[in-house]
Amino acid sequence: SVRDIPLNNQLASYLLSVVDTGKLVYIDANNANVYVTNSIFASGQTVSIFNNTSTTLTLTQNTGVTLRLTGTSETGNRFLSNYGLATLICVAANTFVISGAGLS
Repeated sequence: SVRDIPLNNQLASYLLSVVDTGKLVYIDANNANVYVTNSIFASGQTVSIFNNTSTTLTLTQNTGVTLRLTGTSETGNRFLSNYGLATLICVAANTFVISGAGLS
């Protein structure tokens, strides 16, 4: 159904993969990282991440990836506060924009 967003529950740090396209990656592990790797997503593909913990989640920009904070020129790793929600959109090969609540 186009009205449902499938969940991908993770209990530890997680490496995003193409199977996460259109899903909500639900992180339920304190002090975890989510890694954004190169050559995985195509332009237009999206993935959302929910930090269901009491600690900050690190969204790590791996080698060859540009992770840009929406509305700024800032690139690099991002931090998602406890119970924050972020969405990544692939806008070009290995280039993503990220936005959300609790994101820095």
